[in-house]
Amino acid sequence: MADGPILRSQMVPAFLKVIRMAGADLSEVIAKYKLPDDAAERREVDVPLGVLYSISELAAEHAKDPDLGLHLATRLPHGSYGILEYVGRSSATVRQAGERFLRYSRLLNDLVQFRFEPMQDSFALIQRVEGHPQCVGRHAGEMFIALVVRYMREITGTDVSPVRVAFAHGKPADTSELEAYFRAPLSFGAGENRVELPLDMLDRPLVSRDPALFLVLDEQAQKLLAEQAGRTDEIAKVRAEVRKQLEDGQPQLGAVAKALGTSARTLQRRLEANDTSFQQVVDSVREELARLHIANAKLSLGDIAYLLGFSEISAFTRAFKRWTGETPSRWRDRSNRMA
Repeated sequence: MADGPILRSQMVPAFLKVIRMAGADLSEVIAKYKLPDDAAERREVDVPLGVLYSISELAAEHAKDPDLGLHLATRLPHGSYGILEYVGRSSATVRQAGERFLRYSRLLNDLVQFRFEPMQDSFALIQRVEGHPQCVGRHAGEMFIALVVRYMREITGTDVSPVRVAFAHGKPADTSELEAYFRAPLSFGAGENRVELPLDMLDRPLVSRDPALFLVLDEQAQKLLAEQAGRTDEIAKVRAEVRKQLEDGQPQLGAVAKALGTSARTLQRRLEANDTSFQQVVDSVREELARLHIANAKLSLGDIAYLLGFSEISAFTRAFKRWTGETPSRWRDRSNRMA
């Protein structure tokens, strides 16, 4: 099963809807990738990066549409990216919209990195995932860049063409639809997704600008960003204490709460407010450490089970198979063959 770092994806629900519309049994896909039962109806879903790759490819295969990402971008409803999208649409200029996108992009997820890069005759918006040259994969990457160009055309009221476009993924067999949509030189295998636009567009006023609405949304986005940072810090502290207590066996809610200077009930309530639970945090930390320890050939499976607080190897094996779809020994053998 695909793995990798976790990201919060707004694209996975869109790809799941495509799979369902193609007539496939969505419940099988959801079970295979251990997604929430209502994943297709959610605005966003937390998944390993490799699962985004797999589900997007599966959606394109079921839809018989090799340009699925491009096509999804052209028909995505307004508001699909919530407050981040509306802050941009109500901005005064392209420059202001871009600045706010960079400032609030962490509301999307913390894994994908964005940056603006000014050049002599153009400026670029770049999307990358550090350490992952495929970035978010072909279909999600093409969807993102096509969305940027679509929004630029809508908010400026001009049929602008990029100066250049580069994709992280390799060159597809047929690029004719991409060429027709972007009307710009395309390159592939760049290790990042990148769209360059004419420099003089930066100070162009938006046809959708709304100063009063912008002030309200900008303030709300700042609050959401501050709240998210607080939630992230809180969960990080819980995870760190769970890792520490795993050294002595099974972490307990009361013991972790005491170490963090709070009560078990309060900690449980805070975790619920962050859409998680103590057991889910423990499970997540165990999975993270299991993947790390499996790569260490000096550790036996019994050693790893002990380090993760499992009383028996069989319990560790069941948990690892639930996390990855494979037994620890098979995972280790496959990893060694790929090394």
